[in-house]
Parts: sequence; C-alpha cells; structure tokens
Amino acid sequence: MSCFKKALKWIVNILSVLLLLLLVLAVYGKATTVFGRKSYPNYFGYTFFSVASGSMEPTLYINDVILVKIGNEDLVKDDIITFVNQKDEIITHRVLSIDGNSITVKGDNNNTIDAPINRDQVIGKTVKIFPKLSVWQKILSEPKILIVLFITLLLFDFAISYKGKDNENSNKKEKKSSIDKLKKPEKKEEIKIEQINTPTEDKLKKEELLELTRTIDIEQIQDIIKENQEKIEENNEDENEVDYTVRLDLSEIQKNIRNNVK
Repeated sequence: MSCFKKALKWIVNILSVLLLLLLVLAVYGKATTVFGRKSYPNYFGYTFFSVASGSMEPTLYINDVILVKIGNEDLVKDDIITFVNQKDEIITHRVLSIDGNSITVKGDNNNTIDAPINRDQVIGKTVKIFPKLSVWQKILSEPKILIVLFITLLLFDFAISYKGKDNENSNKKEKKSSIDKLKKPEKKEEIKIEQINTPTEDKLKKEELLELTRTIDIEQIQDIIKENQEKIEENNEDENEVDYTVRLDLSEIQKNIRNNVK
C-alpha cells in the first residue's frame, strides 16, 4: 500500500471514529428529549442552540451556535441566559437585574426591556459561542444524517483496504516467486536415450544366410579334396600341382565367405 493510501486510510479511520462518537451523542440527545419531555437535548448537563434573530447583535449573530450550561443557579447580572417565554418560545437575552426569583432581561439590539421572567423559566446560561455553525449543529445533531455519513466512510474505508490487500497479495506472490527462483535452480530437461540392444529380424536373417554359406563352402572343400585325390590316383599328377590347385580353390572359397560376412 502506498504512503498516500496509508495516510488516506488513517484520516478515514479518524473521521469514522469521530462520526461514531457524534452519532452516539446524537442518539443520546434524542433520547433525552423523548424521555425527559423537553424541547432541547441534554448532553450531560449542557445543550446547544442556534441563534435565529439579531436581537443580541453584535454579541450574537444569526446562525451562531451557543453552548448553554443547563441550570438556573449562580446567575448574575450581564449573564446571557436562555429561557422559555409565555409563548413557549426559546429566547436568549442578557440579564439586567435579578430580584429573588424574578429576572429582568433585554436583547442587546432591542430598544425595550422584556417582561420579567421567573427563575423556573430559565434553561441555562451561555458559556461558549460558536460563530456561524448553525448548519453544522443541525447536521451533527441529526442521527439520520450521521448514520448516512458513517456508512459512507465505512464503505470508503473498505474500498481502500480491499485494494490495498490485493496489491499486498500480488507483491507477496511476486516476491515469493522471485525468492523461489533464486533458491531453486532451473531444472534441465533430461534427454533419454534408449539403446536398442535386441537384434532385428534382418540381422537374424543375415546370420542364418552366413551360417548356411559356411556350411556350403565346407562341403565344397570336401568335394574338391576328394576330386583332387581321385585325379592323383588316376593320372598320377604331381602333388605340388594338386596342392597349388587346392590352395587356389580354398582362396576362392575364403573370398566368398568374406563377401557373405559383409
């Protein structure tokens, strides 16, 4: 896996964890509104509101988000508090004075003072202002939107991991094949040579003919010797001449034998 993909996967994992935490918080906030029968969520003693009017300008502007600590204790002059008026509207104004349970408030940008409110109408006081985060506050507090974003990140993370594994497997296979090639020498093809030691039919036939020729030649020699002996007896020819004739005949027979052997 490349460095870019590793960094991207790291970022996606962090975003997935953050979205999961936000999703848990959003579900918890929705549960507090249902079971607590309130119009606002309670996140462990704190809640969020979006500014919808310019009555508190220049301190608060439209689409600002305020973090409110829930409770009506420890309120002092100049605190910015959020309360519910007689019309069940949620208002955020500044405290002008406190008289027991009666609190006088006024918007910084308003010309008139609001009607006094009871301490029991107070939701809490503002402890933090987040400029222009109204849209994000609505998104991050809605479980449906968070679920869609979380699933999208999971799919994206799966796609990165899947491709990365394929590349790693291919790289491992290539490395393994190269290592195997280095370790194992290439097998040379063995050439099998078959030796034929059995006599063929032609050779057998030649040997039979040669043996037959030898037999015939021996018989001829015997006939020649007999014939010469008879001549000697009848004509009383010289023995040397007869012997010479026999040698000639024998030499002819030897030539025939050699020719037959070839």
